[in-house]
Amino acid sequence: MKKHMVFIVNDYLPKPTANGVCVSNVVEVLKNKYNITILCQMTDCNQIQIETIQEVTIFRCLTAERQERINSKNKVRLKYI
Repeated sequence: MKKHMVFIVNDYLPKPTANGVCVSNVVEVLKNKYNITILCQMTDCNQIQIETIQEVTIFRCLTAERQERINSKNKVRLKYI
């Protein structure tokens, strides 16, 4: 039975930041020995909340701060259209 390892990052695949890329590289090495779970924020409102990518379970949440940032980006786009 594999042990379970959890990583908490701001952004992860498919739209990672530098930290998300680093964690993805570490996960790639460890996923054969551990069950891996990633907790991260949604990068946009249409992103799937729970999914599995390359045998890694990813849970995404939409924080109030991220929701505000997404909404402000949408307002800026609408002004220029």
